[in-house]
Amino acid sequence: ATRETTPNITQVNADKVWELGYTGAGVLVSVVDSGVNYNHLDLADHLWDGGEEFPHHGYDIVNDDNDPMDDKGHGTHCAGTVLGDGTAGSLTGIAPEATLMCVKSIRGDGFGGAVNIAGGMEWSVEHGCDLISMSLGMVNAGIADKEILRRTCEAILDAGIVALVCAGNEGQIQFYAPIPNNVRVPASCPPPYLDPDQMANPGPLSCVVAVGAVNYNDASADFTSQGPVTWQDTEFGDYAYNPGIGLIRPDVCAPGVNIKSLDYENTSGYTNMDGTSQATPCVAGIVALMLQKNPELTPAEICRILEETSVKLTPTKSNVTGVGRVDALAAVNAVEAWDGIVEQNDNQALVFPNPSQDAFTVQCEGMTRIEVFTIDGKLLKTIEESGSQCQIEGLV
Repeated sequence: ATRETTPNITQVNADKVWELGYTGAGVLVSVVDSGVNYNHLDLADHLWDGGEEFPHHGYDIVNDDNDPMDDKGHGTHCAGTVLGDGTAGSLTGIAPEATLMCVKSIRGDGFGGAVNIAGGMEWSVEHGCDLISMSLGMVNAGIADKEILRRTCEAILDAGIVALVCAGNEGQIQFYAPIPNNVRVPASCPPPYLDPDQMANPGPLSCVVAVGAVNYNDASADFTSQGPVTWQDTEFGDYAYNPGIGLIRPDVCAPGVNIKSLDYENTSGYTNMDGTSQATPCVAGIVALMLQKNPELTPAEICRILEETSVKLTPTKSNVTGVGRVDALAAVNAVEAWDGIVEQNDNQALVFPNPSQDAFTVQCEGMTRIEVFTIDGKLLKTIEESGSQCQIEGLV
């Protein structure tokens, strides 16, 4: 008998990427969730080797131990959509040869809190993940929790790691979580790349690619949470909603209705679920395929390629479906193959006057990007630059 391939895989053309030789091999994906049943046959032979210290392929942040076994079912289902390899009969994974790191940040009742979520992200990066898939978030989070998660997501971006995060399933209950608070935190954190449509109200960046859900006909799922969001009431004070367009959320969408993946209650079963939680690991799997082709991709490049290769569902970036529904084949084809050679730039940069309060000049051969920081480390400005000299003004 031939293995079934689940329809979300073919909807995003992931099977056509496998024909090119990209299956996610060598890419370590951390699924930060309710834990994972790592004994499931479809996961068992591509789990992160944590050595003697982490024999169960990850960590349980909630209970502060080394056994991230799933006691809810959610994380196992999400892991299966990233990389379930079909050993038990149904091929559910977008990147079936990727490697899985299991991190438990939410309890069996579905709650975790900002500190546990942040801890799961940080633990993943500290232990070498290549990307994070996170189908969780806080509804109506308080300002302190929002700030914790945004600071964490900015730090994860600084580490060069992208996180795929679900927008949430509150689209139909806006009386409970009204716009601009309908998208969960941390999906409400900024993306690593600002779409041209966001340039009417730009702001700083973080590691988060926010993911909404569509059905098998590419229509938006009725439950998918809706942007925009704002950070004007926090310490960040950016992406003003009034006046302003806020921060457009989500960035992209993926199949999230009636998704078949792994059942956590045994080692060979499957079950169907709906949610932006099911859409997010689909996009994470696509990112794993992209990173196998070019491990040097930055979070900004990943986000931009996902957006620019998505099937457009609206003329401009939408607060329901983002730019559109992801297309794995188009995304991987847009990635330039990595040749393993990183050019070393030994050129010295001259900055004058230094220190400066308002304006200064940078001279350096081979510049591609300039980042300007305050003396206490806050990023003020990022400039794409291809010349050998750049005048920077208007910092005060």
